[in-house]
Amino acid sequence: MLYRKDELSRDDRGYVRYLGRTSDGKQAKFRLGADENKARLAAARLSLLWSRLESQGRTWGHATLLLAKAIAKGEMEVTFSHPTAEDNVFAATMTDLNNQYGDIIRVVPANAERFERGQKANDELAALVLEALPKPAPLVSLVSGTLHDALNDFRLHLVEHPDHSGHFRNCMTAVDRLKERHPDFPLSDMGEAAMWQMLEYWAKRPTVKGKQRPISRHSAQYHIKRLREFWRWLHRSEKYSWRKPDGWEDMRVKITNRPEDREKKAKALLIDTFKVAELKLLYRHSIPLVRAFMLLALNCGFKLAELATLTRAELFLDAVHPDAEMIGTHLLKSSWIRRLRGKTDVYSEWELWPETTAAVRWALVRAGQIGERDLIFVTEMGRPYNAKTKGGNKPNRIANLWNETLLKSGLPQDRRLSFKHLKKTAATIIRKHYGAEIAGMYECHGTVSKTDTLADIYANRPWAKLFEALTHLRQELAPMFKE
Repeated sequence: MLYRKDELSRDDRGYVRYLGRTSDGKQAKFRLGADENKARLAAARLSLLWSRLESQGRTWGHATLLLAKAIAKGEMEVTFSHPTAEDNVFAATMTDLNNQYGDIIRVVPANAERFERGQKANDELAALVLEALPKPAPLVSLVSGTLHDALNDFRLHLVEHPDHSGHFRNCMTAVDRLKERHPDFPLSDMGEAAMWQMLEYWAKRPTVKGKQRPISRHSAQYHIKRLREFWRWLHRSEKYSWRKPDGWEDMRVKITNRPEDREKKAKALLIDTFKVAELKLLYRHSIPLVRAFMLLALNCGFKLAELATLTRAELFLDAVHPDAEMIGTHLLKSSWIRRLRGKTDVYSEWELWPETTAAVRWALVRAGQIGERDLIFVTEMGRPYNAKTKGGNKPNRIANLWNETLLKSGLPQDRRLSFKHLKKTAATIIRKHYGAEIAGMYECHGTVSKTDTLADIYANRPWAKLFEALTHLRQELAPMFKE
């Protein structure tokens, strides 16, 4: 029977594989048994073993032929003895064979005690050689500075690039708190492990300074956000050579939940709103300026920021709506506010009630007497209501006026809701009768339909429906205007 010596073949005794050459140049012959499946598996393992030897420029030797013949028999391990070698040479050879070919066939010692003695001798020799080597000079860190140094410079960076908002002051406070809560250490030690530790500190919600209760989830999230912002700044800083480790963006921590969080969430599902009788009481005890604030809060959903930035250019008094036919509203003269929301640049407009129109006219006269020609509402000194105090603090002028009104009204303490609840009261009424989309337009939200985020691209918003909702709102609140 003819066959090629470099392929699996069969004779009268079973399958045969010729593979590789010995040191004397002869081709090695391996008998693989009579079972074809086992023979093919053994031939594949032999080919893998030979390819490794060949890549090293080696031929079949005594030890590797021992492994190959065991593979040819279908064995998964082979016993190795090497009786003429010293114990340490035996152990080193055993270790080398397993390191190179152990994934193909496992090599086990014929004498375990002899192997252990040889391995111990090799370990002792390696230790002596290592001890004799000259000691390397200690590494000098290329990253200078400490955590607190960097946080101080980050704070200076924030001061040099303020955004003139309450958020800016919160950032400054958060940076101070990072320095207060995290001990100082060299930036060279701020690797991935230290960064994880800093993130987890806030994720576990430490206690509020001087109190036993933990910080809120929002506060934990805020400090984690500022910490990441600090790392990004530090990475870009020319003063410090610290760099973010690879994959740092994937460092995510889960903020600890506490039983009281569920209670707060459950309470948040029920929004506090004013009753009409309470609004009537507040309206009766309000000075004209606060009445104007109340009317714009209810009629247009304004909060403190919108009141402080309302301008003459955004008012359209005693006029037919310029786009009345297109949006499907009435062609009668009325009064309107049309503006972009300052925080998001979302456009909205509201038809004003007669009471709101009268209050706005009063405010225009007042502003003119003070000398203001742009803003509708300014203080008696002509300062905008959103201007910071001399100490750089967030202004509370409108909130203080509202608190005075709450006090004069005689409402119970638990019903003295903040100014923003006027908007919530009106939005709740509108949503009840006209749905979430119209309520979202009233509140000047960017996306008012969760089911169709592209609606604003292909169709105009139903402004006429919003104006109808405002008329209905005025009817529900009518008792508050009656003396």
